[in-house]
Amino acid sequence: MYDAGFLSAPDALRGPLGDVAALRELRRTTDGGRTTVFFESTDAPGVVAYETDSGLRVVLNFYAGPDDLDGDGFPDAAELNTREDRQAFRAWFVRIAEAQFVQESPAWGAGERDCAGLIRFAYREALKEHDQEWQSRTGIPIDKNLMDVVRFRYPSVPVLGARLFRVRPRSGASIDPENFSEFASAAYLRAYQTVAVTREMRNALPGDLLFFEDEGSPEFPYHSMIVARPFPDLTLVYHTGGPDGMKRVKVDYLEQSPDPRWRPTAGNPHFLGVFRFRILE
Repeated sequence: MYDAGFLSAPDALRGPLGDVAALRELRRTTDGGRTTVFFESTDAPGVVAYETDSGLRVVLNFYAGPDDLDGDGFPDAAELNTREDRQAFRAWFVRIAEAQFVQESPAWGAGERDCAGLIRFAYREALKEHDQEWQSRTGIPIDKNLMDVVRFRYPSVPVLGARLFRVRPRSGASIDPENFSEFASAAYLRAYQTVAVTREMRNALPGDLLFFEDEGSPEFPYHSMIVARPFPDLTLVYHTGGPDGMKRVKVDYLEQSPDPRWRPTAGNPHFLGVFRFRILE
């Protein structure tokens, strides 16, 4: 639920200016030269200004609160609540993950190069501004056809900052940032960062995740993969955690894998299903 308000000025209003993602204009009216702007907060923090032809300037400050009204364990202000932002995140998340198959980025820490580390890296980088500086730092070519997420940019994520990953259970209707971390294992990514959506691969979307459980491997009991292409050309990308590194495969290849643990089929008890990031729900 958003807070709403209005501004009224004796002449024309220019704006919004500044952190425009913090405000959504609902409508403007003009009556006898007086301009009135009706708006609502998007729940994102920021400073927004309006100016008039007569030199008046009004500054609005918006603050992100820790509310979790939808009960998904993430602050509402740190979720992507528009179709455009969700699509932008998915597109960049997949692009960044697939780029590691071509050449692993120098910005991806050597100690994080496993299946969960790939997810964390692509998740963080997808929420950043993708400019020439970003391209130089990561070595990932910019795709100018992809829009950036508008609502917020890492590391200035409302309430959470750089602590993107929940590592403790939710309690209460507000968010405690101490329950979040910059690091999360595959087990925590499955338990707290995502929600199960299906066991049918044909229903998976780009940017969704697959999780597998292998109780016979106590050191690494979970394995994860990223959906890069949807059905019928369903493609997965993941890091093995070993010297063979990155893999990019068709789902048909995995369904016929000689190791039945990694077959993404409904009859495989090790396959936990397709999961989706909570900030997209």
